[in-house]
Amino acid sequence: MDICSRIDSKRACRTDTRSSVNESKYDSTLLNKSAKRGSTPERYRAFDDMNTIGAHLLCNLTCSMRFEGHLNVDLNEITMNLVPFPRLHLLLSSVAPLATLANKKLVYGSRGLDQMFTAAFSRECQLTTIQPRSGTYFACGLIVRGKGVEVSDINRNIDRLKPKLKMAPWNTDGFKIGLCSAPPAHQPYSTLCLANNSAIRGVLDGLAGRFHKLFRVRAHVHHYTEYTELSHMKKAYQRVKELSKDYEILEKAVPRSRKRILPAI
Repeated sequence: MDICSRIDSKRACRTDTRSSVNESKYDSTLLNKSAKRGSTPERYRAFDDMNTIGAHLLCNLTCSMRFEGHLNVDLNEITMNLVPFPRLHLLLSSVAPLATLANKKLVYGSRGLDQMFTAAFSRECQLTTIQPRSGTYFACGLIVRGKGVEVSDINRNIDRLKPKLKMAPWNTDGFKIGLCSAPPAHQPYSTLCLANNSAIRGVLDGLAGRFHKLFRVRAHVHHYTEYTELSHMKKAYQRVKELSKDYEILEKAVPRSRKRILPAI
């Protein structure tokens, strides 16, 4: 994931530039700060930032179940509106502003309401290594939290961003809106974007390619043959390839022109 590599690179730069001498100096500084606060020193643990971002996503997804809102969205409506075909049920998720709430530091965010909507459709806020604007949007859901946000603000930003997005010709207005009046912790507002996008093909093709490299030489297969058959692995591989093909077909689909039926005189 982009966000995970970005956090890791920041941690790596911080570690590489610190020598063994100032490592102890850094630890003593941390101990002194903790002693002043009257608490124990906090150590960075792996995946703390990533777990916090995942929790932030789930909090936004379930906010309609926990708080009041002008236009709360039932979770069943997400499945109904964002999944046009039963097999194409994989959704891309993005959160804006993208923040690690544990240390209250913004990883990638926005300064205003309009910038927040723009960031939700950008590559930097995706929780998957994907450029969403390279694919076709079949449907899109926006769950917005914050005080002072109106439905008119959401519709205005959708109209502003729609010309920049490639929507499916049979669902050009495929946006589902949710609005919750309770803001997230440490932020005035936030947006969760759930998109059914054909760009997910890149993830599926990469997954199938990595699996095929190992499976063709039967690497690590012995760990799983005790519980499953090789034929099941082959079927799973074929289903992933077929699912990627389905997304590709819909991405390249062009609406047919129909002749207008003239009334008989």
